[in-house]
Amino acid sequence: MLQSPFILLHASNWVDNNMAHLIQNVTSVMLIADRMRQQRFILEEMYANIRAAGTSMEQMRVLYGALRTTKAKSVLFTILHEIEPHYISKDIIMLA
Repeated sequence: MLQSPFILLHASNWVDNNMAHLIQNVTSVMLIADRMRQQRFILEEMYANIRAAGTSMEQMRVLYGALRTTKAKSVLFTILHEIEPHYISKDIIMLA
């Protein structure tokens, strides 16, 4: 889905700008973590830390701590678009 540098940056910025909303509302954090681990955007230790966190909000905070690059953030955006599209604003979907 995401390929051009502009779209990657826009998706990454969207993830940054919506961090608080996502932390408070995303409940399928382990599904996201599973996919990010499978794509090697998070390592086993970070995956274990996410899994050990008590609530989905805590899990999402730990996951955010692993998102160091534009690419990793755009992967989170893509996964959210696939599994919980209601979190993604319509304006950015039109760019993809």
